[in-house]
Amino acid sequence: MVRYMRSLTSAILMMLFGLIAVGIVGALDWPVQKEVLTATFGENRWDHFHDGIDIGGGEQQVHPSADGQVLFTFDEGQDVRDLPTGLGSFMVLQHGQDIRTLYAHMKRGSVLTNKSTVSTGDVIGVVGDTGDSVGRHLHFEVIDRAKGEIINPLTVLPSLADTVNPVIRSVSIEQNKKITALRPTMTVEGGEAALVVDVYDPSQYVEYFDPMAPYEIEATLNGSELFNVTYDALKDTNGTAYLVSSDHRSFDNYYVDTWSVRLGTFSLATGQAHLTVVARDIAGNETSRSYFLTVLGSNSK
Repeated sequence: MVRYMRSLTSAILMMLFGLIAVGIVGALDWPVQKEVLTATFGENRWDHFHDGIDIGGGEQQVHPSADGQVLFTFDEGQDVRDLPTGLGSFMVLQHGQDIRTLYAHMKRGSVLTNKSTVSTGDVIGVVGDTGDSVGRHLHFEVIDRAKGEIINPLTVLPSLADTVNPVIRSVSIEQNKKITALRPTMTVEGGEAALVVDVYDPSQYVEYFDPMAPYEIEATLNGSELFNVTYDALKDTNGTAYLVSSDHRSFDNYYVDTWSVRLGTFSLATGQAHLTVVARDIAGNETSRSYFLTVLGSNSK
């Protein structure tokens, strides 16, 4: 499983990229020929959201996702000082006024250094495992300077063939610090409850078990939307990164553990309740779970 840790937060990346200007993100090309997706945007990275995607496929050439200007290059082993060394050997490109892309963990000594502008046909490096990386892969990010956001690359890259549905391992409610795993039909106590979902999206691009984050999680109660979390973009506010289109959920108030997330708190009224949870990936594959609950009064035994 390709995973890595790095100390660089989204907030520091925001400052590095100088988020200003106005524009709209356009489609980009995959930066490698062998598109082996091993990690998705928004995953749990122990103390922060994963702010890009990881691409495996072994040692292969890296190309710019679009024609652009070289803003910065760094090769592992240089004088690091205050640079984000967790990225290993990396490059930052500017595309027009508004979009920047980052290519990290490239092979030491492979990063292109003799050009100020590049085209999609150029080789800007080789996939490696420099920096805080476990296994050879390319970490790829897309920054929208117009909105001041790091966006999910899968929303602007050509789509990949994907026929595997996300997996919902469990749905639970948390009441008074007690977590109850839901069954298709059961009786629960009424009142305020937090909805916790254990969910992941299996990668069909590798032979080993490689769970990834889904793209969207939706919950409805009696046909009305309770929560909708979409892993589309991250934005920094006062030093904290938030999922943009999902009520600005921060890492600390969203992730319970590696794959369990707390969607939010809702009220269970006495009577019958139909709760549905749906998980979708970027290709539109989805898995749903329905629960028919008999809700007792909060003081009932």
